[in-house]
Amino acid sequence: MITVFLQGGLGNQMFQYATGRCLANKLNTELCLDLSWYHYPVKRKYELGRFKLDVRLTRSTLTFLSFLVTGSPGMERRYAHVHRENAPPADLDVLSSPDGSMIIGTYASEKYFKEAEALVRESFSFNGIEVGTETSAALSEISRFDSVSVHVRRGDYLNIPKLNVCSKIYFARGVEYLRERLRNPRFFIFSDDPAWCRETFAASDCVVMDMKESKSSPLNDMFLMSRCAHSILSNSSY
Repeated sequence: MITVFLQGGLGNQMFQYATGRCLANKLNTELCLDLSWYHYPVKRKYELGRFKLDVRLTRSTLTFLSFLVTGSPGMERRYAHVHRENAPPADLDVLSSPDGSMIIGTYASEKYFKEAEALVRESFSFNGIEVGTETSAALSEISRFDSVSVHVRRGDYLNIPKLNVCSKIYFARGVEYLRERLRNPRFFIFSDDPAWCRETFAASDCVVMDMKESKSSPLNDMFLMSRCAHSILSNSSY
């Protein structure tokens, strides 16, 4: 069995799952997601439950406390090997981890799971995912236009200068570029800062998607973004 010490929000979880799935598939073994990090009082929660994933789930208060105090799950004695991701570029040594390993890191590169791309895409298929009435109505609106999803990541990024939050100029250039090339564009804005977006994207062909259903599950926004014909992306996993 390969165990992934899951951390972060939806995008991070997807990268970490994908790396674990690639390694588990390579070793022909099971995959387990350790959710102990989500004992921590942060705004994140486990988000992959709506996908039909063939995984085991586990969580441990002791694992969480060890991570909180030492920065490590403290599980060396329970696993054949513990791989901690080194700084970028991709630390592909993780794919040489033996069966029985725990892997810990963000693994935010497609290089980690390129050899299992088809399997990862199948894992994250939106087919069969149930959505609410608000999301269904938004999907109908998206289908009426030459739709463009605009993903605006701000929130916690504003407090981390090295992440270089995308500027108003960046988004304005992207919008103008597509306006010049599409016959009937409509820009659907998805963001963790809808108030800023309402001021920034005030044109009549822009719609800020500030929905209650997406606040309870960011997967709703990702589903709608996937249904748009074009995209303007932020420098964010999601």
